[in-house]
Amino acid sequence: MERIEIPINNEKIIGALFYPDKQKQHKVVVFLNGQGGVKERFYLMAEALVNLGYASFAFDFRGRGESASKIVPPLSYQIEDAKKVLDYVVSLPFVNPNDITLIATSMGGYVAASVASDHPGIKKIFLFEPTLLLVKEEDKPYLEITADDVELALKGDVNKMRPIQEIRKFKGELYLILHEKSSYRELMESIIPIFYKNAVKAKKKKKCTLKGARHALFKTHEGRLKATEFVEKLL
Repeated sequence: MERIEIPINNEKIIGALFYPDKQKQHKVVVFLNGQGGVKERFYLMAEALVNLGYASFAFDFRGRGESASKIVPPLSYQIEDAKKVLDYVVSLPFVNPNDITLIATSMGGYVAASVASDHPGIKKIFLFEPTLLLVKEEDKPYLEITADDVELALKGDVNKMRPIQEIRKFKGELYLILHEKSSYRELMESIIPIFYKNAVKAKKKKKCTLKGARHALFKTHEGRLKATEFVEKLL
């Protein structure tokens, strides 16, 4: 594992880069945390993927973990961070820029969908209980966003939601994962079909239920193992 610092607007995104070797190009996975998540929650999966020949990059959004910020960053900063990370990852000589997978959870799913069409090399996206918010909410600090905000957003015009606008353009494989024991299950049973319906250009799209999983899947070791086993079967 290699610690990486990516400069952005006089601040830094701190990440962890995993790779089998630097002698040849590898497929790459980029992880995107949910609200309150930190990069270390993806280390177990990243290490497992190295054994499958994948490089991967886990990072802290600004304002979380090691990526300090002078302000409480709005959600739009997360999208900016994700774009910056993708640009960095595809610049690495040992990464195949034409075979990128995004793995995201909760609010990270909003971000992943929002950048889905930014790089043509994004071939697969795994969204573990992704959330949705109206475009106007991108300027709200993500630490203040609640489930109530999401429910209100769903009563608005879905066509104005940035993640939905972008997921319509996505041409790769999309996996939408509901967590069986999620405290937000009812809400997610509304959100996931919206993503599924609007992935009109996806090469493949699939709705899945992860047995025994709670919403904060990556918060526990057991949950990380469960997610890792699930992803390994589909990569």
